[in-house]
This record gives sequence, C-alpha cells and structure tokens, in this order.
Amino acid sequence: MTNRCQKCNKNQTAVDPVFGISPYCKDCENKLRSFKTKVPEMVGEGIKENRLKYASDIVAHHYKGHLNKEWLESKWGGVKRAKAEGYTDKEIKDAGYVYSGSDTYYKKY
Repeated sequence: MTNRCQKCNKNQTAVDPVFGISPYCKDCENKLRSFKTKVPEMVGEGIKENRLKYASDIVAHHYKGHLNKEWLESKWGGVKRAKAEGYTDKEIKDAGYVYSGSDTYYKKY
C-alpha cells in the first residue's frame, strides 16, 4: 500500500522515524512551512497619534552598543544619569543619534 500526499496526490508521503507517516510529501511540507504573508497593522488613529506624541518616552539608552544622544537630551536621560548608570565620559561625548536612518519599529515621521 502506497501513501499519496493529501495535497498534491502525486508524490509519496514522507516517513519520519519519530512521528511516523506524514499526510504530505516533502515538497508540500516545505511549501506549507515557507508560507509568508504581510498582515496590515490594525491600529486606531489615537494609538498612532500617541506613538508620535510619546516617542521620546520610549527611547532606549543605547542601540547596538552606542549611546543614544536622543536619550541624553530627553527628560529621562541626561549626562548626570548616564554617569550614574556607568557610562564613561568618552561614551557620552561620542553619543550619536542611533535611530536616525535605521529601520526600527518606532521611527520618526
């Protein structure tokens, strides 16, 4: 008795030593696993406005090892706080705008 793929009905089903007989052949399994779709973000206008309004409140201290100058200039940061958290004078001096031009979730509009 040969087991045919339930999707394409052409190829023989795959046999896994642990899970046994699969309902699909290897080709159909790979197609099912590689399925990707882009889902639009379903967010109200109020949330979008709040993201822009409170963007400075969610800025991280650093990004990929570099101190964020935007955080230093925000109401939550500052040179005093940066020193209290262990950043050196050189790191504070070399701080830059780390999110500008990067593809991040909260980007400036």
